[in-house]
Amino acid sequence: MFAAMSTARAMSERIFSARKRAMCGLLTAAVSLYAGSATAQSFSERLVFHADLGLGEAMPDVSVSPVIFNTPTFSGSLNARLGVHLTQQVSLHVVGGVWNVFGRGGMTPHPNVGLGFRIGDTVANFFHPFVMVEAGPTFSLAGPKPWWQATAGLEFMLSPRIGLGPFIRYAYETRTNNDTDRAGWLAGASFTFRTPWPQPVVAAPPADQDSDGVIDTDDQCPTVAQGTTPDPARRGCPREDNDHDGIYNDEDQCVDVAQGDHPDPARRGCPAGDADSDGVLDPDDQCVNEAQGEHPDPARLGCPDADADADGVFNAQDQCRDVPAGDSPDPDRLGCPIPDRDGDSVPDAVDRCPDQPGSPRADPARNGCPGIVTVSQTQLTITQQIFFASNSDRILPQSTPVLVAVSEALVATPRIHRISVDGHTDDVGNDARNLDLSQRRAAAVVAWLSSHGVAADRLEPHGFGETRPLQPVEGLRARALTDARSRNRRVEFNIVDPAPRRPGAAAVTTPAPAAPAAAPATP
Repeated sequence: MFAAMSTARAMSERIFSARKRAMCGLLTAAVSLYAGSATAQSFSERLVFHADLGLGEAMPDVSVSPVIFNTPTFSGSLNARLGVHLTQQVSLHVVGGVWNVFGRGGMTPHPNVGLGFRIGDTVANFFHPFVMVEAGPTFSLAGPKPWWQATAGLEFMLSPRIGLGPFIRYAYETRTNNDTDRAGWLAGASFTFRTPWPQPVVAAPPADQDSDGVIDTDDQCPTVAQGTTPDPARRGCPREDNDHDGIYNDEDQCVDVAQGDHPDPARRGCPAGDADSDGVLDPDDQCVNEAQGEHPDPARLGCPDADADADGVFNAQDQCRDVPAGDSPDPDRLGCPIPDRDGDSVPDAVDRCPDQPGSPRADPARNGCPGIVTVSQTQLTITQQIFFASNSDRILPQSTPVLVAVSEALVATPRIHRISVDGHTDDVGNDARNLDLSQRRAAAVVAWLSSHGVAADRLEPHGFGETRPLQPVEGLRARALTDARSRNRRVEFNIVDPAPRRPGAAAVTTPAPAAPAAAPATP
């Protein structure tokens, strides 16, 4: 047993010697830490006071005194410390206290002093865990001897200055001369009073009044948060929607006009337009720039109904869309003329010759039958010639029956609003003279007709000279040449208004046979 005690004492002495060397190193390090942080706080602001009270048990396997330590022994300690913070987490302190051991021989007080380090930090502004190592001399009847102890604890910060909490400690006294070693475990309460360590001064973050993450110096809308849809053109600003139509300004082609219930598919954010103000919006309007008017086309939305044959009956209702109803409309077929199989302007119902083109006549028995004049859709064809004095525009008396027949036909056919009276000559003589002669002859016919019941505004004279021959005369001789020139001297009556039906248009009448050539006029 005594050999084991000797070995324990030797180990303790070596440990204490090593701890003295470590203490010297720690003191050197402490001075360096303090010097490195001296500008953070003044010395008085670094001071800290610790105290603790503990109870425990001396360890019999180390304490071998035959009087006191041969059995487990009750012990208690009281310590006070005054230290200085080297850093916020590390402090160096002096400690003074007493370790009282209670045995069969009564209480044995062991006062002690020493130096120590304490390492700890406050967590969540409330918990302060720490560890502490201290060493120094303790005093007994046998004289001073080395002493050290290690402590771990957890204090609760009751305020920034005051902490209170439990601790646990291991303490050891090393023998000197004939005294004995002593070791033990203690637990108790720890108390701390300190000056609060100043928190690092953190520079205030840049101002951000609207808390949108864009600092005010960069924010073009410092008091309005940019939100979840920031404006790509204005940093820190929300995308705007001036007209509150759900389309942001940067995409809205009509920023101040809401798109409404009928948005324009071609212009984002815009209402559909109505260019012709007819109540049909442009995307649906098939005639964007033409109002549908009072008679809309049922087949083309937004378009006015047309009147292809200009008879006053719109196409949607016109059963003869390409044939004018004329002056004798069919009561059973809206927009259609009364049937006229031979197309001579005399309805079949009163046409005495419904299959032979003729002209209207005052005599019911001959109405619509062939005669001097035949009326077609394009012209009045005369079967006899109109004679003029030679090289003159004077009409000869034998032409009177022809002119009377023409005037009667025109008076009886009011659907013919305007007719062109065209004069033609043969190729004999001067071209300019022939042109003038033909114009004067046409004017003479117009004058005769207007003086015999035909309104002058229905007639217009035109002279074409020799420019429109019915039969070319090149290469002809003798009788053939004479006959060709006789045919080319003529007067024609061509209908101008209503305009002749365009090619391909549907007709409601039986086509009339080809009209005979106009009667020749005397040069």
